[in-house]
Amino acid sequence: LGSGINGEVYALTVRGGELIAGGSFSTAGGVAAANIARWNGTTWSALGTGISGGSVRALAVLQNNELVAAGTFSGAGGNAANRIARWNGTTWILGMNGGVTGGVTGSNIRALKVRANGDLIVGGEFTMAGTTPVNNIARWTAAGGWSAMHSGMFTGSPVVLSLTEFNGQVFAGGR
Repeated sequence: LGSGINGEVYALTVRGGELIAGGSFSTAGGVAAANIARWNGTTWSALGTGISGGSVRALAVLQNNELVAAGTFSGAGGNAANRIARWNGTTWILGMNGGVTGGVTGSNIRALKVRANGDLIVGGEFTMAGTTPVNNIARWTAAGGWSAMHSGMFTGSPVVLSLTEFNGQVFAGGR
């Protein structure tokens, strides 16, 4: 696509007819793009000032058409963001009640899944979602708050790496 991306791409999704790429890179098609960029079929462009302090590992589109980027990062659009942020098409929206923190080797998000009811399931390695204690998996409700997913994943050195929904149930894969 154009002259490509100068690093690694970990996540792809489609939003509003554009391909969104997230990962660990500084340019897309020769255009400055901090770890996240969009391809409109012809050219690459940045999403604001992008993501800083880490990489994008997962992408999802909410029912209201907001893009969610998640990963190992600490900033979005020049503001602090704990591993997760939303893009409304013009600007980065922060304030997902503090994002995620904690974890044995540091917090990160590796997987996102938007459920049919609009809830966002978030998986990775973390022990807090906002102010809610969790074990590596949490739910962001369509109303805008965090909750635990039952007792979560907590034996060994767990990391949730993939999520899907099948027959109304959430399935998580990982370590």
